[in-house]
Amino acid sequence: MSALVNEIACDDQLIAESVRRRVGELKSSLLSEDPSRLEELSVDEVAICWLRLQFTEYRCTKLDENSREWAEFWVKQRDRAQRAHESAVRHLLTVQQAENRLRRKGSAQGKVVASNA
Repeated sequence: MSALVNEIACDDQLIAESVRRRVGELKSSLLSEDPSRLEELSVDEVAICWLRLQFTEYRCTKLDENSREWAEFWVKQRDRAQRAHESAVRHLLTVQQAENRLRRKGSAQGKVVASNA
C-alpha cells in the first residue's frame, strides 16, 4: 500500500500523510468491534482497492485530450478499479455477516449451557 500512497502523493510527504490518515479512517470505520484476521484482511483489500480507484480517477482527470490511447488506457484502469472495489466491499460484507451469525450462534449456545448448569 505504501508504494501506491507514494504514487498518489507524487513524493509530497504532506499529501502522503493525508492519504494514510484517510485510509486509516476508512479502515477503522469498516472494522467491527472485535474483528477476526479474515475481516482485517478484507478491510485491507477494500482500502487498497479504494486507493487504486482514487488514483485511477485522478489520472482520468489529468488526461491530455491529444492522447486518445492513454485516455482509453486510464478509463479501462478506472473501470477495473471500480469493479475490484465493488468486489472487495461485497466480500467484506459476506465475511462480516458470516462472523455475526457465528457470534450469535455462539452466544445462544452459551446461554443454553449456562441455563443447564
